[in-house]
Amino acid sequence: MGWAIESAIEVFKKSLDYKKLWFSYFLLLIISLIIGGIILIAVVGVPAAMLFSKYLVLYSQYASATGSSELAAMGIIFALLQALPQILTALVIVAVAYFVINALWDAFLSGLQLNIALDYLKKAKFSIGSASAKTKPRFLTLFALSIIFGILIFLLALVLFLPLLFSALGIMNQISTGAASGALASPGADLWVNILLQTVFAIFAFVVVMLLAAPFLAMIAPVALFEKRGIGASIGRMIALGKKDYLSTLGYLILVGLLMAVVSWVIGFLQAALALIPFAGIVFYIVISAVLGTWSMAFISLALAKLYQVKAPMK
Repeated sequence: MGWAIESAIEVFKKSLDYKKLWFSYFLLLIISLIIGGIILIAVVGVPAAMLFSKYLVLYSQYASATGSSELAAMGIIFALLQALPQILTALVIVAVAYFVINALWDAFLSGLQLNIALDYLKKAKFSIGSASAKTKPRFLTLFALSIIFGILIFLLALVLFLPLLFSALGIMNQISTGAASGALASPGADLWVNILLQTVFAIFAFVVVMLLAAPFLAMIAPVALFEKRGIGASIGRMIALGKKDYLSTLGYLILVGLLMAVVSWVIGFLQAALALIPFAGIVFYIVISAVLGTWSMAFISLALAKLYQVKAPMK
């Protein structure tokens, strides 16, 4: 456990090196906001505008022909209902495209962050350019692993929350049946208590499973980016590294999470206080948000890079 505490403290101290480290991560923060905005507009905004613009034209035509905005609205609703299957198909395609493109960008951005962090810890020269050159050959592996484990986590959540979904559907069915028969009987208190207990259990179980899996999940990005392995070999290596000194790794991740939470809470309190200052409060809020975003990016990247640096040589 000794290395875990020492490494967490070391990472925290190094994350405060604003003279050497913060400039690169601040640039990455700005780039991520710009690229994220471009992806959102190009993949979601433009197709959505193209999809619904013709209905706005139809609305104006209906309004001109009928002289009534209510009739025009009814006509558009009818047209939308008729085209609902095509609209839903188009929206699903847009959502999938956005998810894939955004996941690709997130994988590449994660590679930039981690490569900068590892070079910094090695006291080597680091820059966004050199990090990009190191990330390009490996980020598709990280993308694939992220998709695989993202699906597994989704299936876990689905299994845990499925009973809750069935209970909620049961309540809706009971209410609708009562309304149809004219008896507006509300569900019993025991049913609401059962749903509450199911919700608490599902959330608790999900948090516990994710916490126990954290030492393995934390190795996904470092293994994918720093080792020249295929997808299957990367999963095996990730599991092997996760098992090494498991409890110390779990403690390290919990300590890193607590440090992150404390700093975020303190800065959040400061932001709320400064926001009360007229005019200047908005400027302070934006500046502090940028500082918190830059530090968070540096701290998380250093924490993962340090974890890999410590565990990779372990036998």
